[in-house]
Amino acid sequence: MEAFWSISNNSCIMTTISDIAEKLGVAPSTVSRALAGSKEVSERTRQRVKALAEQMNYTPNLWARNLARSKTDTIGCVILQFSNTFFIPVIEAVEDIADTHGYSVITSQSRRSIELEKKIVHRLQMMQVAGLIITPTLEDISHLLAMKETGMPVIMVGRTHPQFDCISIDNYKGGQLVANYLLKHGFREIGVVISGERSNEPEKYRLKGLQETLKDNGLTLADEWIMVVGNNDPEGGMLAAQMWLKLKNKPRAVFCSNDQLAIGLMQGIQASGRQVPEDIAVIGFDDIPLLDHMAVPLSTVAYPKYEMGKIAMQKIIRKLDSFDNENEVEHFLLKPHLMARASA
Repeated sequence: MEAFWSISNNSCIMTTISDIAEKLGVAPSTVSRALAGSKEVSERTRQRVKALAEQMNYTPNLWARNLARSKTDTIGCVILQFSNTFFIPVIEAVEDIADTHGYSVITSQSRRSIELEKKIVHRLQMMQVAGLIITPTLEDISHLLAMKETGMPVIMVGRTHPQFDCISIDNYKGGQLVANYLLKHGFREIGVVISGERSNEPEKYRLKGLQETLKDNGLTLADEWIMVVGNNDPEGGMLAAQMWLKLKNKPRAVFCSNDQLAIGLMQGIQASGRQVPEDIAVIGFDDIPLLDHMAVPLSTVAYPKYEMGKIAMQKIIRKLDSFDNENEVEHFLLKPHLMARASA
């Protein structure tokens, strides 16, 4: 039996559909169908039920309803880090589309830990979420394959894998854009700052796009100009600044695999008394919020992050509504573009 909560005088009184039915003099099943908007119930009865629910401030107890259905109206969303503002528009899009279709979203962060990711996914399974949108670490996908095999839609965002529906960007193209832009503006001594994390798939393609474009133009990326810092945070960029300052032959332009690294690099360079872009040009990747409001606005590679979340949630809904063949896998590759600002 579906339950409702009525809150009054700072106390919670649990009321069943049977109680509502008794007040209206109808069967509990009639109330249940009326609240669900079923056409099997007359318009007059639906309005009577709705009016009483509104009058008494009733709210459906979704947990109880979901137990009866053996599924929920909740979508799980797992991202890498709440501190990474890249995910803000992605989550906003997921929530916007979910709300339009009557779903709610529960969001968690894995903190780039495969162990934590597995725990979160297991908890979401126990909660019987209807589907999962995830930016995985990709260190292990056995838990995601197990979830998919139960029939639950699993969509990857920002990562790709041949066995899953994926919404990502053309990271290789992004690296090409950076190389071509720097070459066009006369830079020949180009370095990079990367995390070096084994599971960071986008970073690998960004670096590959840059390296191969430089090679096509007769240039190579010197080993000492590849600054590996071990993380994706501003602290890593600060470390890269120290590495750059110690170099005897310094690259005149540096591409950072994400904006957080670029911000830290610029802070470290400026703290040393050097200037951006006079002493070093810097380009990031992601176009996170407020970059154009920095003291030296950061040049970066941008892409439609809101669109990524929108496509992911729409794909989940299509699968839940059985419009898509659950055995078919689709990969959406969105195009990046370069945002030229003062830092380069």
